[in-house]
Amino acid sequence: MELSCFQIPFAFVSSPQAHLMGPLGKARDMGLSSSVCPEWSSQQWPQAFATSPWTRPLLTVSFRALWAAIFTAHVLWNWWVRRDDGAYHFIFLTVQASWIEAVDLILQWVVAMLGFPYVQNHMVAPAEPWLVRISMALNSLSQPLSMTVAVLFWVLIYPGGELPYMDVFLHGINAGLLLINLIFTRIPFSCARVGWLFLYQIIYVGWTYVHYALRIGMAGGCWSCPRDETAQCVELYPQDECPIYATFDWHHPLAAARLGFGLASVLIILVQALYVGLVSCRDAHDKKIDLGASETPRELPEFVPLDHLVVPRMTPTDFASFLLTIEDVACLFVGPCLVASAMSVRGNARRPGRWLRRLLMASGGLCLALQAAPSFTGVAQLSRTLPTQRYAASKGFGDSEAAPEKNAKEAGSEKKTSIMKNKKSSKTKALTKQRLSDLRDKTLALRQKREEELDEYEIGKAMIAKYGREVAVMPPPVAERVAKRGMVIGGSFYATMLAVFGFGIVLFKTQEIIIPPTLMAFVTLALLALAIFGGAYGMMSASWDPDKEGSALGTEEFSENMQILGEGFRKATLEEDYEKALEARNERRKLLEAKEKKKTELLNK
Repeated sequence: MELSCFQIPFAFVSSPQAHLMGPLGKARDMGLSSSVCPEWSSQQWPQAFATSPWTRPLLTVSFRALWAAIFTAHVLWNWWVRRDDGAYHFIFLTVQASWIEAVDLILQWVVAMLGFPYVQNHMVAPAEPWLVRISMALNSLSQPLSMTVAVLFWVLIYPGGELPYMDVFLHGINAGLLLINLIFTRIPFSCARVGWLFLYQIIYVGWTYVHYALRIGMAGGCWSCPRDETAQCVELYPQDECPIYATFDWHHPLAAARLGFGLASVLIILVQALYVGLVSCRDAHDKKIDLGASETPRELPEFVPLDHLVVPRMTPTDFASFLLTIEDVACLFVGPCLVASAMSVRGNARRPGRWLRRLLMASGGLCLALQAAPSFTGVAQLSRTLPTQRYAASKGFGDSEAAPEKNAKEAGSEKKTSIMKNKKSSKTKALTKQRLSDLRDKTLALRQKREEELDEYEIGKAMIAKYGREVAVMPPPVAERVAKRGMVIGGSFYATMLAVFGFGIVLFKTQEIIIPPTLMAFVTLALLALAIFGGAYGMMSASWDPDKEGSALGTEEFSENMQILGEGFRKATLEEDYEKALEARNERRKLLEAKEKKKTELLNK
């Protein structure tokens, strides 16, 4: 039975054999799943990585290549600008997160490339390889990590004033691009995978303590410089005792532990709940109609002859067109980006900087020139007309004269080869018929579902016309239940927020203890967010059945109500299509009635 995210936050079995795999099964139960299951079967990883609800598979793979190029260019650019820091460059959370994001997007592109032939040929793929599992784990980590880093930077670290472009990209733009990547594609994200960020949180907080205990320090030391430019800067700590972040200082262990394990955990929970909700809405509106027969792949028999297997391959023409598509999409970004990078290199830099400027300008210009130049795909072919063939035959160069006489042994070998080709051709035709049969069954099932939706829409219109709009409104007992549950859950967090704010005022008035404004703002905002989410969850977890009270946690009710809302939004967008379909159905009914009436009249004569 599939468990809800709110039922057991870190208990989600990603496969039926999870409890039989020892430590690996326990790791999955802790939210460390690295599989595409249960949203997809283990053979459907190409559909998860190489398809999208919005575009064709080829454009989806090209989109992944573009995103990988964007993030790779930025992490390399950031490293090159700050290369003088040496190994200290990689101790920051932002830098580590940016490299994780770049590697994740590169792996997603590689996996999409591997799965593209299976999607194109509607073939059954093998079970998900280890590269897919690594990509799933990195995606489950990088998606919420980017948003967490952005929030922590703007709340705790942002010094004010104007920031360079790279800092803005690494603390906001990257999170938005990754969110687009998540919504644009079909990679799953659920509570089965939320443990990766918590694991990374423990590792990084432990790393900051190791950095403090081993006295690694910071390159250049740590200084406190006032806003007044005439005043001198003050050295806070010796160079080997400088913390990575001034707001996360293990010289004050209690404050560092509260920030690293307390407030950061609350923020991680909120961010991951946001991502789980967005992906749930994405999957609720995605009916996967474009997948066709490949949505439910056929199971191969236990024993399959080697000559029966068909390995999907990309033809040279398809591969050339695929590379040209990637080149067209990537050059639109890489060309201007290289030129901008060249302009950012100072003119009075040392000799390597001047050569870098020239190299970037030349690369950007070449890429833009390739984008502007026309692309041609194809192989030149010679035209063979009938007079040309006759003239070649008269000179001894015809097709009949080209091949020498074959001996009996070669003739027998050719006969055997033709028999093998006929067998393979018959098997290929059988597979094609099976694909057509699967596609027909899929089409019939979709048509039947469409007719059921039309019947439901027609009945709803008839009830509203007969009884008024009251039938489309939530019954009073259900409305009271929803309001009561939302006020209890959301109101408790809101009351806690007011209590924390009042406690801070009392502490200041009586003990003259000033709580840092940033800390107070973060705590109250977190409680306000919990109040909003709690109120929404309370209303959505109430039973919408007037005769059923529902459970205490309301996890099953929440799942059912979210599905109902998703279906409602989807049907609302299809209202015009339903009206047109009903008009066409009524016309067909009238034609059938007229035909039956005419038939009856002819029989009665």
